[in-house]
Amino acid sequence: AFAREGAELALVSRRADLAAETLAERGVSAVAVCADLADRDAAERAVREAAEALGGLDIVVSNAGAAWQGRIGE
Repeated sequence: AFAREGAELALVSRRADLAAETLAERGVSAVAVCADLADRDAAERAVREAAEALGGLDIVVSNAGAAWQGRIGE
């Protein structure tokens, strides 16, 4: 949706190569940054790298984590 509106995107992933390839298959261009966001230093480097590649950042969407299924109390 952001890309359709003209936004330039940076995608951060432990497998940035595969993520960028998937986006390219869908016609979406993005700067690919490889980082493990569980590592604070790596996360900070990724933000700096993305900002440098794009000339700054206006919006950051954090979607890192795991999606386990089950009852919240369990």
